Amino acid sequence: MTKEGNNYVYEGKWGGVGANINTKASDNGADWFPESDINGASSLYVGDGVKFTYNPNQGTLSATKTSDGGGSSAIAKVRINCLSVWDKIAWGLIDDATGESVLLIDFSGTTGISEYNDINVSAGHTYSLYWTDGNTTSLVGGIGSGVYGEKLEKGHKYTYIVSGDGESRTDDGTF
Repeated sequence: MTKEGNNYVYEGKWGGVGANINTKASDNGADWFPESDINGASSLYVGDGVKFTYNPNQGTLSATKTSDGGGSSAIAKVRINCLSVWDKIAWGLIDDATGESVLLIDFSGTTGISEYNDINVSAGHTYSLYWTDGNTTSLVGGIGSGVYGEKLEKGHKYTYIVSGDGESRTDDGTF
């Protein structure tokens, strides 16, 4: 960590879980900032190079991206939470640009929540939710909060919640 004017600056890798800014050799008395309190954190992905700037007078911390983390930065994690059985046995995501299924979770007529699955997202592509019962496949469009044709951001986790009453999607944060 170096001192620049009234600020303290540290350059390193973004870990997605917050930051410890401390001017001492040990962690005694360190100030920990959760990700939600770090200005600029929302645009960062795990592995990105960052420049942290801490202002001790204002008690603020900001992070500026200095390099792309590459590799896993093109990955989003997606899971499906099936709340009701009805007549659909499998749910998945289609890449709207290619028409290819990038995820299919078979619930076999039961309810439950899947594990997070890695989706290699492409810049500018949107992804649509669909269901299949083995004989019929149908895109879900214009239902609930509009999970039809939505972007998946790299470095983020998502849960698609599906039931007979409609569908929705939550952004579960970064990983």
